[in-house]
Amino acid sequence: MKITKIQTTVSSKYKTAAKFFIAAVSSLLPLQAGKDCFVKSMQKEIPIVIDKLDKKFSQVLLKDLQTIENINTRGGITHCYSDSSLVVLKNRLVESKIKTEYIHPIDTAIKPYIPSTGQFGSIRPFGRLHLGIDIYPRLYGRKPKKPVPVVSVSDGIVVSVKKSPDNDYKNIIANNIKIMSPDGKIYSYDHLGRQNDYKLEKYYPLRDLGTIVNCGDTLGYVGKTGETEIWHLHFSVEDLKIKKEQENNPIWKKLYSKYTDFATPRGQVDPLDNEKAGKISDYLKQYRVDKGPKVDYLDKL
Repeated sequence: MKITKIQTTVSSKYKTAAKFFIAAVSSLLPLQAGKDCFVKSMQKEIPIVIDKLDKKFSQVLLKDLQTIENINTRGGITHCYSDSSLVVLKNRLVESKIKTEYIHPIDTAIKPYIPSTGQFGSIRPFGRLHLGIDIYPRLYGRKPKKPVPVVSVSDGIVVSVKKSPDNDYKNIIANNIKIMSPDGKIYSYDHLGRQNDYKLEKYYPLRDLGTIVNCGDTLGYVGKTGETEIWHLHFSVEDLKIKKEQENNPIWKKLYSKYTDFATPRGQVDPLDNEKAGKISDYLKQYRVDKGPKVDYLDKL
């Protein structure tokens, strides 16, 4: 930067002030090397952080995804995205770096709890394994006096829906909804209630596939649909990377051949395990009343 001479008519007092001003400005001006460094740093990719999912953005996330119908061995029909589409959606969500927050699926004010038999890996009838956690809103799984809302633990997109018919007198098919979060994990809510469980109460029908859900949105009520007499929420966390490992694991193949739907590899991880399930485990652990060692029969898998 070229500095012009200060006129001699300026008093010595102002000359001194001008010199200090010029020196200060010159010290702030970048040298050539500094300029190159600055330009180089600007060429780095700056991640765009999106505060919330919105409908317009979801059209980009869901573009070209394949939707399918799965019919399980008990006749339940699940509307969902294909396995390959789930991987694509996960990558899009994670790469978008959408901010997400977490919340309890059931209000802690009513003191819901996880029974010792409701832990991940505990034994179920006929020797099958429990691949989620059970949250009871009332002691011994009795019917709540009033409907207990189940809310979404995070923002996300509905990636799977299975609806229990009202005339399912044998109670074979459970209401289930799965939501993929911006963190890439899938949160599954099972045994949700039917419309006729409580008279004169507002009912929340299951969301449609591809619907945006915000953290804290009501998904339904605690119910007992699908081969259970216990009023509870079966909550599970699924990781697509773990799913791939399970599909190639001979023990999981054996479990599936024996228990079919009850042991289908879906990437199930212990929701209370912070390393595997992530931040949501901090919230779910508050439901634990049994502080003893966790019973887990999947340690060898």
